[in-house]
Amino acid sequence: MPGVNWFFRFAAAPMPLLLASCASVGIGAPTGWVAKDPATSTGTFYYGDGGRYEGGYSGEKFQGRGTLFYEYSRAHQGYTDTNDPPQLRNGQLAGEFSNGQLLHTTVTYTTEWNNNATYTPPGAFAYKGGYDGGFKGKGRVIFKDGRIFKGQFGNEPTLFSYAPGERVMFATSQLVGSYFEGTGTMRWSNGATFEGVVYRYYLFDRDRGMINPDNLTCVSSAFYGKGVLKEPGKADYVGLVGETYEHTAPVHANEADFMRYADELAQCPGTLAVARDRINGIQSELDTEMAQGRANAQAMLAADLGNLANQVSTSAARIDAASRGTTYEIEQAKQQRNADYASFISAQDADPASERSQRQTQAAQAAKAPASVSQAKSNKAARSVASEATAVAQSDEAGAAEQAAQQAAGERLEHEKTVQRTMDDIERKRVAAAEVAKKKAEKEAEARQLAQSKKLYLAQLRDSTKLAARTCPGGEGKYYVVGLKPAIKPAPVECLDVAYTARCPGSQQGATGVIKTFLGASTDCFMGDTAEIAPQLSCKASEVVVKVNEVSECSF
Repeated sequence: MPGVNWFFRFAAAPMPLLLASCASVGIGAPTGWVAKDPATSTGTFYYGDGGRYEGGYSGEKFQGRGTLFYEYSRAHQGYTDTNDPPQLRNGQLAGEFSNGQLLHTTVTYTTEWNNNATYTPPGAFAYKGGYDGGFKGKGRVIFKDGRIFKGQFGNEPTLFSYAPGERVMFATSQLVGSYFEGTGTMRWSNGATFEGVVYRYYLFDRDRGMINPDNLTCVSSAFYGKGVLKEPGKADYVGLVGETYEHTAPVHANEADFMRYADELAQCPGTLAVARDRINGIQSELDTEMAQGRANAQAMLAADLGNLANQVSTSAARIDAASRGTTYEIEQAKQQRNADYASFISAQDADPASERSQRQTQAAQAAKAPASVSQAKSNKAARSVASEATAVAQSDEAGAAEQAAQQAAGERLEHEKTVQRTMDDIERKRVAAAEVAKKKAEKEAEARQLAQSKKLYLAQLRDSTKLAARTCPGGEGKYYVVGLKPAIKPAPVECLDVAYTARCPGSQQGATGVIKTFLGASTDCFMGDTAEIAPQLSCKASEVVVKVNEVSECSF
């Protein structure tokens, strides 16, 4: 997980979905089409466990728009995906099918994240949006508690735990690794809204059912974001935003809490991996002990059987010897003589006055003295070596502990620096983006205002500009249009074209034209602010009526 990544349980059908190989994990053997409408090429296909497909078909394969519904459960009054973890309630996969394969899918579902629940808990949600192994692309989540998030979704392969029975199991899933992150909006049930950059928020709990001797846990996602918070009856707040523990309302967050949370969240994959290895190791040890116990029991049983065989052989020998009569009596006499000799020797050893006893005592004392000295020296040397070894071991342990602590502190400091750099970078980008957006909005507002001002100004000119016809010296009797422009302030348009129509009184026909770059400062022919009327009209110039049709910006 890089530095700080902008941060509950469900299984959808893996892509692609093929009719030939069953439509999804958890959907049983198909029972076939139960309804087909040739007119619309749509039908209903049922699977052995109650799951169904509704949508288009071609031949025997899914084709066109369609939806897969998971196994129907009377207990939950909805479709579910079987007992394979994690659970899905009221699950659907909808999209475009081609030759039995699901393409361009969006997924819609409501999750419970609980194997045996008969209700949808507050933490559950409904998602609609893009899907590629997990949630991906634009989408929307509606939480059971009333929160609504809209924005970008992504996913990553994630280790998670579940407990389908007596044992805790571990698996990896892109779906469980689904999250929303980046630019988005959040709305709470109290009417508060947030808009800005959201820190990575994982939708699924990753340590469901995880019980371990070390009490290892993986922190659940919490909402954090930087942006604008609007709350009814309160002033807008810009900064770091979190939410209450119950997820019912937003709160103003502080950097320290966020940094602590981000650090815990970053440790989650490692925590799960350690818990997995610990739990799997304990189970392995238990399996080994059980195997050793079975081996010991088998060895004891084999020994008991061997002893029984020896006892049978001894009894048989005695019976055989007894049956031989005289041989048995001779053997008995020999054993008696041996016993008498042993008794005599024991008596000599026990009598201190006997010569044999005195020789044995002297020999034992002579051997004991050097042995005692040697043993004392040996014991002293052993104690010295053991003491030195203990001191060295303790020193090594202390050094290793200090080194590990220093390394952990260094890694934590580097992680905190990375988090801060990421936050600072996001803040800089947000400020820069906000500045760009602000300037763009200001320019757009100015452009709209200018356009409105120009439109109003040109309309006023059209209604108040006065034009007339006249002849000019040297004009060979031709008629020209002249006029005056009213003084309207402000004047947002500097260069004007004036379109007009000139006609004689009572005439329906006239001449149209345009005075280009109209200044309207004089009616003098020599100002160059004139336009020839063509064709020539039949009435006198003083009788010609000139009407302004439109005033516009110059078109060069």
